[in-house]
Amino acid sequence: MDDNLIEKPEKEYGAFQWFVFVILIPLMFAVTISLVILIVAGVNVFDTAKDFGKKIPYVSTLLKDETKPEDQIQLLEDNVVDLQATNEENQKTIESLNNKVRKRDDQITQLNEEISELKRKLMDNNVEAEKANVKLNEIAKMYEGMSAKKAAEIIPQLSDDEAIMILSRISNSSVSAILEKMDAKAAAKYTGLLSKQNNQN
Repeated sequence: MDDNLIEKPEKEYGAFQWFVFVILIPLMFAVTISLVILIVAGVNVFDTAKDFGKKIPYVSTLLKDETKPEDQIQLLEDNVVDLQATNEENQKTIESLNNKVRKRDDQITQLNEEISELKRKLMDNNVEAEKANVKLNEIAKMYEGMSAKKAAEIIPQLSDDEAIMILSRISNSSVSAILEKMDAKAAAKYTGLLSKQNNQN
């Protein structure tokens, strides 16, 4: 038998080749013809496709909106205006805070001056109290130096505070001698006042 006469079986096409030749190539041809016809007819296919794509979810995020330079300038100017307004607000806030700080500083200065004045007065009072104490000690020595009878006559003539201040500064023996020379009522009064003062101290 002649080999040339042997019939070869027909070659079978795969699924992918069938898809390319039967569906893909005719579809691409049809789309190309349609685009050419629409462009010749004056339709802006790409803008229409972009507008349509913006309405489709997920596709709209992929399509970037190209803005004109004039629009970009306007956006930048709006941003500058917003930033200036924010800056002015911040400046006002800073000024307000600075005013509060100045007021606090003034209050602190005033309080420090008041504290200094009180310290000065306290020192003056301490000096005066020291002077009064020295004077009382001198008076007490004078009473301690005089006779008990004479002191017993003078002390009831003084105010109770003055009398107790003098009696509390002289020795116990002198106080006993003076109280012996007083009448019983006056002696009892000064004894009670001295006892009360000793309990307070």
